[in-house]
Amino acid sequence: MNLISKKAFDFKLQIRILANLKGMVICAFLIALYVVLYFANIKITNTIQFRPGYLAICAAAMYGGPIMGALTGAVGDVLSMLVTGGQGEVFFFGFTLSYALMGFFFGFFLFGSAVNLAKGIGCALVELLVSLLLNTYWLFIMYYAGSTYMTVFITRIPKCLIMFVISTIVIPIVMKALQEAFKRAKVLPDLSK
Repeated sequence: MNLISKKAFDFKLQIRILANLKGMVICAFLIALYVVLYFANIKITNTIQFRPGYLAICAAAMYGGPIMGALTGAVGDVLSMLVTGGQGEVFFFGFTLSYALMGFFFGFFLFGSAVNLAKGIGCALVELLVSLLLNTYWLFIMYYAGSTYMTVFITRIPKCLIMFVISTIVIPIVMKALQEAFKRAKVLPDLSK
């Protein structure tokens, strides 16, 4: 069993999928889903927030690979801020970069192969590392310039570990179900070309 999908390195195939009308529609739908899921964010403090939008990014990465995953993460973050007005949050481009990177790396695990627990753990690990390292840095820049990075980092460890456990369980379940739904609807892209 390969943890990393070989198809994830075929960027010409991914661009072809995204340039296809069906691929564009699926990508647009998943970006819209990301924006809708933004309303389900649970803000505890400025540095601790549960955001289910990563599931839409996972779905895009599974369908169209790292390129569609990155595009969904970046565009979804920008649009969610424009549509919702940020719900009291400040737009910061660093988070857009974080979600694009998440989508890109999710694609290496999910694109062109069956979803399983190991791939779910890989995606959850990506989410953990981006959230714990990059997002903590962005939050430090935005809110805690008078403090130290390590202070903010330490306060975010419990939230990130809880999300890692949740993501490890949720990603394989949701992505398997979505993959099956795509198969039944016959909308999965042809990866044989």
